[in-house]
Amino acid sequence: MSLYLAPPTSTLTDAVANEEGPNGVRGWLSDDLANQDMGYGSGENGALRAYEGFLGAFEGQSLMGVYRDDEVPVGFVILTDLPAAQVAQFHGLVAPKYRKTIYAARLIQAVEKATLGNGTYRLETEVLTRNHRAIRLLKGLGFKPEGAHKDRHLMDGKRETTVTLRLLKKEWRP
Repeated sequence: MSLYLAPPTSTLTDAVANEEGPNGVRGWLSDDLANQDMGYGSGENGALRAYEGFLGAFEGQSLMGVYRDDEVPVGFVILTDLPAAQVAQFHGLVAPKYRKTIYAARLIQAVEKATLGNGTYRLETEVLTRNHRAIRLLKGLGFKPEGAHKDRHLMDGKRETTVTLRLLKKEWRP
């Protein structure tokens, strides 16, 4: 089954906010481990920051839903496009029930197709260095680590280091 990117629909926003989660934050973004992996932090503050990031991306129109062919949302991507430089930056979330499946790879491939397939030359993302699973997945899809950013995030009172990974159009395997 393939995935595609599209503007967020009510199905996506309902999925993000459909079940009561810890501390009043609901849906997908109440997943503490995912929020830590994305750099938001743990507990109430992490869930709240993740939800505020989702709403900010929604309002700023940089949020794209990731849907299966049957229009079921499986995640979302926040895309920042820098057209003058032909660069796109992304951060994505796969719904908790679809983690540890092929959907994470398919989500990234849908982002590649939507960006590199439409004039973008460079696609990049930033990942916490301790998120080994995401780094391994991105490298397996052809992304190259480009540099570490020491103490880039302040999360749960601790400094976290991140790494930027990139894929150039000439390296892309559609």
